[in-house]
Amino acid sequence: ICKGCGLAKGFVRRKDDAPEIVLSRFKIYMDQTAPLFEFYKKHKMLYEFDALQSVEITYVGLASLILQKIRKTMF
Repeated sequence: ICKGCGLAKGFVRRKDDAPEIVLSRFKIYMDQTAPLFEFYKKHKMLYEFDALQSVEITYVGLASLILQKIRKTMF
């Protein structure tokens, strides 16, 4: 039974949702992926966006950054 909505129909717990598997994936993320944030930040190549805003606002911010980078490489 889904703890969020209370429904039981169609609710399946996958094998890869087991706590030990999730913890293993999280450890791999922390060891291999998370360090990339510092690398890109150090090289001024990391750009962060608030994706909790509307799709339109996020799109405008992202498109603006891309256009900025394109203009810098062209001129």
